[in-house]
Amino acid sequence: MKKALIGLAVVSTACGTTEQKIAKQLYDCRSTIPSSNAQEVLGQMGNCLFIRYGWKDTAKVVIAARELKDRTAQIAPVAKLLASLTEKQARSYVDSVGKVELKEAFKESMRSSLRSLAESQEKYFADQGVSELDYGGTGYADKWICDSHTPPHTLIFCMDSTTTLALRVTRKGGSESRWGGWSAVMTNPKAPNVVCAIFYNTAPVPPAKEPLTATCADADSPTFLTLKAAERESSNAQAARDSAAQIRRRGLARARVDSLTNWWKCEVAHVGRNTTGDMVWENLTTDCYHLYPSNGDSIFYRFINPQMFSDPAKVEYLQRQSRKARRE
Repeated sequence: MKKALIGLAVVSTACGTTEQKIAKQLYDCRSTIPSSNAQEVLGQMGNCLFIRYGWKDTAKVVIAARELKDRTAQIAPVAKLLASLTEKQARSYVDSVGKVELKEAFKESMRSSLRSLAESQEKYFADQGVSELDYGGTGYADKWICDSHTPPHTLIFCMDSTTTLALRVTRKGGSESRWGGWSAVMTNPKAPNVVCAIFYNTAPVPPAKEPLTATCADADSPTFLTLKAAERESSNAQAARDSAAQIRRRGLARARVDSLTNWWKCEVAHVGRNTTGDMVWENLTTDCYHLYPSNGDSIFYRFINPQMFSDPAKVEYLQRQSRKARRE
């Protein structure tokens, strides 16, 4: 770290404005990354330089991260190199180093972005999501913006502009919780054939297998293809179960509506008055009870007592029907 500080001082006094600016940005981002693992440094520095300073030249980010993966590396030479390279030269430089390393850099960058997304979702849940649960909300947001001034139901999240994010929020969570869940799939055209994913409180989303664990894989790898096949089977099975349940619910609803309609008609037909002018129901049990074949005695005598009606709404309805019938 002392060498890095010395390098920054040298750049500040001896180099031009561009090198000074690059050196300061590199130092600010590198000093916050405790790791010396090449992949982690590549991903985290890429996010930092993009979000904090608007770097869009990924090749230069890769060069900087490679040279500064050791925390004691001098920043001045790296700043000088980057200041001297055009975007085309930087890409050529990176290609010469090896496309495999660049691919791993994009993977780690996307993993880092997904971890940041998970933090943003949890912050949103704590700030707004809990109150949304009382109004049928999921507790999580399916929209994001890289700005502190966010519209309603939107979380604050920034990522590389070249990255594509598909964020999905489910309305129904796991059986053990009353809130929803979310999943995210991320790709980058500069890293073709690579898919990264993360999920929470939903079914696993390939290639991720554990909740809140950002995972990347090649789209043509055997592991990813196996997980996608399992996901499709699970989705098809769930769709079949949902369809069968929906058909059953519709059938029960139609049967109940028909049953209630026939019951009311039967009741109205059996309304009469005794010698004192009170409303009575004649032969209600024998003539109308068969219209409720599936409800049983307990339902009948609990809600429909032919001897003593205690439901004012039902009595009022029957009285209106009786008056209407007499007028006709």
